[in-house]
Amino acid sequence: MKKILILLLIIFAFGQTKTFSNTTNISSNISINSTWTTSGNPYIIQANIEIPDGITLTIQSGVVVKFKSQYYLKVKGALIANGTSNETIYFTSVDDNTVGGVTGTGSPTAGNWSGIIFSGDASDLSTSIMKYCDVRYGATNIY
Repeated sequence: MKKILILLLIIFAFGQTKTFSNTTNISSNISINSTWTTSGNPYIIQANIEIPDGITLTIQSGVVVKFKSQYYLKVKGALIANGTSNETIYFTSVDDNTVGGVTGTGSPTAGNWSGIIFSGDASDLSTSIMKYCDVRYGATNIY
């Protein structure tokens, strides 16, 4: 009985935080049509990033995107972030350890990163989709 209790405590302790074997650091603009998948989780934004006119970034359901400092994602092309009710896409602070594993302090606050800026041509922006996305701890989140 004692061994079972110890085993259950170990499972509980290690089962609380999902760890990811990969981390994808993003520090330059998206220059070609790209798809981010869960195999790259979490994606760490390390600079201001732009999706230029005519370029599409597709983010699959279940992907976690974390921003360092005051960085932003500027969408002039198209952003397709189409999560599901079971697999939300997260845009959050690098200090948010509740999703995407432990990547920061664990004490995120509003304004940790800038936000997602939509500022492109109307034809590209009309194709952008954000469904089942949770945007956390940005200064203005989406604008």
